[in-house]
Amino acid sequence: MIARHSPSAHAAYHDLLRLPLDDRTADIRGTPTRVERKGRVYRHDSFRVSTDLRKTYIAEETPELLARIDRHPAPRALRHPQADRSRPR
Repeated sequence: MIARHSPSAHAAYHDLLRLPLDDRTADIRGTPTRVERKGRVYRHDSFRVSTDLRKTYIAEETPELLARIDRHPAPRALRHPQADRSRPR
C-alpha cells in the first residue's frame, strides 16, 4: 500500500523547494552570467565592487530558473545609466 501525504503537506513541500530559488533570484545585484563546467551549466550573479568583478552562485541552469531570471527587474545601473553618478561630469 502506498502512503499518501495530505494536500497541505504536499503544498508545504513544494514551497520548501521553491522558496530558496526565489530568494537567490531576488538577490541578484548585477548580471546573471552563464558558466559551463564539466558539461553542466550554472548561473552566477556577476557584479562589480570597486575595480573587482565578483560572482555569486545562483543555481544550476533550468528552464524554471531562466523564467525567474527573465521576470527579475533589471539592475538599477541598466535601468537608469545616470542614476549611479554622484557628481556631474
